[in-house]
Amino acid sequence: RPGRVLMIGSGPRARLLAAALRRVPGLAIAGVCSPHAPDRDRAFDGAPGFLDIDEALDRTRPDAVIIASATPTHAALARAALALDLPVLVEKPLATDEDEARALADAGGARLWPAHADRFAPGLDELFARGGDLTITRHSPTGAPDVPLVWSRPALYESLYHLLVLAHAHAGDAGGALTVHSVHATGEQRLERLRVELRTPAIAIAIAWELGGARDSLALASGPLTWSRVGREVAIERDAGPAPVARRGG
Repeated sequence: RPGRVLMIGSGPRARLLAAALRRVPGLAIAGVCSPHAPDRDRAFDGAPGFLDIDEALDRTRPDAVIIASATPTHAALARAALALDLPVLVEKPLATDEDEARALADAGGARLWPAHADRFAPGLDELFARGGDLTITRHSPTGAPDVPLVWSRPALYESLYHLLVLAHAHAGDAGGALTVHSVHATGEQRLERLRVELRTPAIAIAIAWELGGARDSLALASGPLTWSRVGREVAIERDAGPAPVARRGG
C-alpha cells in the first residue's frame, strides 16, 4: 500500500505541501487535521478531516506526519506524532523560540525535519561554500505565504525567518556569530520594503526584501556567483554567464 501521510493544517502552506506530496510516487494523504477540518476536500485528495490530533492519529494510523499549522501549535503537534515514533516534517519555523526548538530537535532526532525548500535548492551549496560577503534579494508577490499580513513582531519574524536561514547557512560556523547590524522597514498599512544588514567578524550579509506586486523571485549573490530563482526556475550565473540548474519541485 502507499505510505500514508497525515496533514496537519489546511491553509495555503498546507495546500502547497499537499500538491507537492501528490507528485511523490508511493505516498497518499490519509487525513487532514485542522480547526477548520476540511472533510473530503479535493485539495487534500478527498481525505477525511479531523478536529483533534489524537483522533486523527488513531483513526488514520499514518506512516508520517506533515505539520503546516500555525507556528504556536508546531511543538505540541510534533511531540504527539513523535510519541508514536513517526517521522515528522514541520513547516518552518520549528517553534516560537530557540529553547523550544532545541528541545524539540533533541526529542525528535533524525525523525524530525523542518521544511526548508530554498535552503536545499540545487546550486546553493556551491555559493555557500565560496564564503565572502553576500547579498540576498527577495521579491514576494501579493498574497504569497511569506508576506506578513499585519505589522507585528511575530509576523515579521516568521516572514524574515526564511531569509535568515539562508544567511545563517552562508555564514556557517567559521566566521563567528552572525549578528544584526541594522534593520530598516517601510510601509503604511502593511510591510512594503525591508532592509537588514547582518555581520560576522569576517563577512557582511545584506537582505533586501520587496513585498507586493506580481514578481516572485529570490537571488543570492557572492563575488562572481549569483544564484537565482524566478518562480520555480533555478539558475546560477558565473562570470561565463547564466546556466540553468533545475526546476524547483520538478
